[in-house]
Amino acid sequence: MAFVDWARESICRGEDVPELSKAYQQLDQVVFQRRSEFSQAFAKALADWTSVGSKFVGICGVEDVLERIVAKVAGADNRVLLIVLDGMSWAVCHELLDDIRREHWFEATLSESSLPPLPVIATVPSITNFSRATLLSGKLTNGVQGVERRNFEDHPALKAVCDRKHPPVVFHKKEATEGMRVVVGDDLSEAIVSEKKRIVGVVINAIDDFLSKGEQMPMIWTISRLASGVKGRRGLPGRDPRLR
Repeated sequence: MAFVDWARESICRGEDVPELSKAYQQLDQVVFQRRSEFSQAFAKALADWTSVGSKFVGICGVEDVLERIVAKVAGADNRVLLIVLDGMSWAVCHELLDDIRREHWFEATLSESSLPPLPVIATVPSITNFSRATLLSGKLTNGVQGVERRNFEDHPALKAVCDRKHPPVVFHKKEATEGMRVVVGDDLSEAIVSEKKRIVGVVINAIDDFLSKGEQMPMIWTISRLASGVKGRRGLPGRDPRLR
């Protein structure tokens, strides 16, 4: 469904030809209805799945990402830069991945099978102070930046694969950037290039800030947009909000 949502974003930008724009709107409404049916079915299945405390080896809870993925990658003698894009939907994720691949980057896995990474289930509700806090804490919790920083830097699995003198560290918005030009701050730059820092986390709020403003301008997501004082369109009236 991520590609469906991405495609909908494209056609909703409209065209200069009124007849074509009208056709796009009609198509979007049809797709929106089918998308809504899928979303409702998924929501019911998720409610059933969580109500009984289900666990499945092929799915990773957001609270398990640090231990099952980040610590595992770092433990395989890798340095890890964990980038959290607050508010990012799967549709925006694929749009950004497409841009990254154009720069000759590619996804890699520790598994020799090269299978896609495990799907991750967010908390319910999937809002920042629950889902992001849980991700960066490695446990189901509710909190703000101070909680995230403390729990991330004290996480047992992360600390176990780091030098005691150089524990895991996470940077939030004000710590990660400097000045009005949103340049990377010195402390974050030093942490990234340091050979001694095994795990560095950074939270980027560009997408979440864009969603909160809800401006009605076209938005095409690229890597350069994340640090350029983004402005853009949130969606047409009557459309479903982006998934967080």
